[in-house]
Amino acid sequence: MEGVDGFFERMVNEHQDRIFAASFAMTGNRHDAEEVAQDTFFRAFRALQTYPPERIRDLKERAWLHRIATGCEACGRRLWN
Repeated sequence: MEGVDGFFERMVNEHQDRIFAASFAMTGNRHDAEEVAQDTFFRAFRALQTYPPERIRDLKERAWLHRIATGCEACGRRLWN
């Protein structure tokens, strides 16, 4: 099984465009979408550091990242307004 760093790198490469697109759809502008996408992957990386290998192996990446992005956008919306 790949390590957390390898898993994370692969996950970013596979999902960064979708997460940015979803973030843009939520925020309506490029700058905020970039912030949300970056924060999403930062939070994902931190979370992965605490997950046991079997949980990482069974992770539904796309859904998990979208949930994180939605939470980041909601938090950002409170700060931006």
